[in-house]
Amino acid sequence: MQKIERNNKKIPSHILTWFFLDAVLALSPPLYWMVNDYRMISVFGIPASLAYFIFIATFIALSLVVAYLVEERNGAFE
Repeated sequence: MQKIERNNKKIPSHILTWFFLDAVLALSPPLYWMVNDYRMISVFGIPASLAYFIFIATFIALSLVVAYLVEERNGAFE
């Protein structure tokens, strides 16, 4: 049998913290309600609740891209 070489380098703690923050922001409806605050507030001309969802989606997508780049730099995909 062939030996399978494994990458033993761990994901940096700041990336794990970023993922934890992703989970907290995405799964916390009270934060969404605080942003909306039961009135129409606009951020750059769009409602604050929509701006919140756009920000969260961008934040989570960016964290995935950064985690991929870190893993690529560590040689995980070779």
